[in-house]
Amino acid sequence: MSVSNLPVATSVSFIYGTDPNLATGTTVGQSTVGPSASGWASHARLSSLAPRMTYYFKAIATNANGTASSTVASFVTAGAGPALQVTRTWHWNVVATMAGLSMEIDNANLISSAYFQ
Repeated sequence: MSVSNLPVATSVSFIYGTDPNLATGTTVGQSTVGPSASGWASHARLSSLAPRMTYYFKAIATNANGTASSTVASFVTAGAGPALQVTRTWHWNVVATMAGLSMEIDNANLISSAYFQ
């Protein structure tokens, strides 16, 4: 969040959580800037997030003139999850000079590549 030329001291923070409405969100990065700050930005580092989870967040600024907030944005954390598994293999149309091979995989909704060796 960038704040420029604030006439009064302003409290800034972020709220984040897994609820798109942020009704049960957590407030982080609380600080005060101003008056007369120029080109100021606020940052917050989040930790202990769950893997493969969608998180929502917004920035909030409050001073004597009122409160303003950004629109709600989101991100998805990376991370380990269920392991890729080959659940079934089979052959078909086996003849003297050719054969077909097939496999079934459970890729836990991840983009994966598969090949026969």
